[in-house]
Amino acid sequence: MRPLVVTISILFLSCSEPRTPNAQPSPRAQSPATDTAGSVPRDTAAKSRPAVIDSAAYPLAGAHRLTLQWISWDDPGTVQFTPAPDSTYTIRGEQRTRKGDYLRIEGTMRQEGPKKLLFIGRVEHRISTVNGGQPCVKEGAQVFLSTKGRQYWRMQDMRNCEGGLVTDYVDIYFD
Repeated sequence: MRPLVVTISILFLSCSEPRTPNAQPSPRAQSPATDTAGSVPRDTAAKSRPAVIDSAAYPLAGAHRLTLQWISWDDPGTVQFTPAPDSTYTIRGEQRTRKGDYLRIEGTMRQEGPKKLLFIGRVEHRISTVNGGQPCVKEGAQVFLSTKGRQYWRMQDMRNCEGGLVTDYVDIYFD
């Protein structure tokens, strides 16, 4: 049993930092500040958290990418945000395929918070393979949220006009 203890001691000593006389301990050798729970060093806790994206830091005015997953995430359309005097934006945009599938959005958008947009207007799309190829129209108020660190706002009414059998992801990207 003694050789095992000696081996562990040698291993422990060989892995520790060498100390020189009158040298200041390295930051790694010092006791790190801990988070409020007292169990994880602050720098480690900060590194392990996912990045929080504050969509309010991204200006709304101008062009943004627009996608509906049935059309393509790789070939986005564009939605234009034009500032209005009442702190809202007039928006108009479209994503379209050569085959005639499309997504159109037109109305007014207001930023309700750092991750929330309130849209009032019309969202229409037609996909040949969904809803019998008939247009799906949603009119009125719609909420768009940015969740889970995503860099886009997603329309929260994701039910397709087909009766809830499929889900629509209408996304407006920060940039």
